[in-house]
Parts: sequence; structure tokens; C-alpha cells
Amino acid sequence: MEAIKNCDYSMKLGLLGDSSAGKTCICCAFLDIEIQHDNLATIGFEKYEKKYILENGKEINLKIWDTAGQERFRSQDLQAVRGAFGIILVFDFTYRITFQNLETWLREIKDNFPDDTVVVLFGNKIDREKRDWQVTSEEAKEYATKNNLILFETSAITKEGINEGFNYIANKAYSIAEKRKEEKAKTKIIIKPENKANEKCVGKKKKNK
Repeated sequence: MEAIKNCDYSMKLGLLGDSSAGKTCICCAFLDIEIQHDNLATIGFEKYEKKYILENGKEINLKIWDTAGQERFRSQDLQAVRGAFGIILVFDFTYRITFQNLETWLREIKDNFPDDTVVVLFGNKIDREKRDWQVTSEEAKEYATKNNLILFETSAITKEGINEGFNYIANKAYSIAEKRKEEKAKTKIIIKPENKANEKCVGKKKKNK
């Protein structure tokens, strides 16, 4: 995909979570790309870009990295999203193992990203019949509260919750990026050039005539 130019800022976001949780479909829904229902599982990673207007009016280029989610690609997934200011962690309401594995993903995030990285939780496929759900809304909300996460219940089919979720993480991530920039500026040490004239006088004695 061709890079987007003339934006105030470029922001990297990453999607993590088990394979089949619906990460690629979520990206497609957000980007208004037609969902191919016969899509094969993502191998490696995919990168998408979208010009986005923040709540403060700034126009940014969102760089969204979609990952495989399979255990054998775990290290590649983490490497792909390294440097992201925000992580969207995805599970599937109709497939309980994707919810149970959130613990593993959160440990990986904690071990590989700064503490101020914005992490949000997307509980996907809420368009499915409730009888097909293997995780309840109450369980998901309790888990999110326990881990200080904001939960968005989403559907890539109806697009419910997706724009709201991306809007939240994009604005929060931008705030974190600006805060890091300010802190870096404050701690930057400016070294003044040495005074060469004074340097010549140091250690020299006046000769007696």
C-alpha cells in the first residue's frame, strides 16, 4: 500500500491475538475494505495505512500492523509491532481458547513494550447468535477491569464498536507519543562548546625573566 503523505504525524498501531480471532477482518472493516470470507489465515504480517483525523483536529497517518497470531509466528508478530504506541488485543466471543490465551498475550506485551503503551481489548464477533458465544459479556468486562483495559465489543460484519475502538486508541496513543516527546526534550543535555581560550591557560606557568 502506498504511503500516505502530508500528515501532521505518523502513528503505528499493532493488532495481536490468536489466529481466527478476526484481526484481519477488523482491519478491513475499519479501512472499508471488502471482507473476503474465504480468506486464509494471515502468514507473517500485513501492513495497512489510513489518514485519520484526531479529536484535536490533527491529521495523522495511522500505520496498522495485522499479525498472524499462530504460536509458531509469535516472535515474528511481536517484532512486527515493535515500536507501536498502541496495541489492539483481539479475542473471539465464540471461541473460548482465544479468550483464555489473552493472559499469554498480555505477558508478551508487558515483556516487550514500555509501560505506557496503550492496550485496548476487542471482543469480536458479537454479530453471532448468543447461543454460539463461549465467553459472556460479563466475563469479558470483568477481565478487562481486572487488567485495567478498555473493552470494545466488536463485529467486523456490522462494524459495531470498531470505529469507536480505533478512535479511542488513536487519540490515547497520540497523547502518549506527545508526552514521550516532551519528556525526551526535557532530559536532553545540551553540551556547550569548550572555551578554547581558557583551555590554553590551564596548567601554564608564567616564566621568570
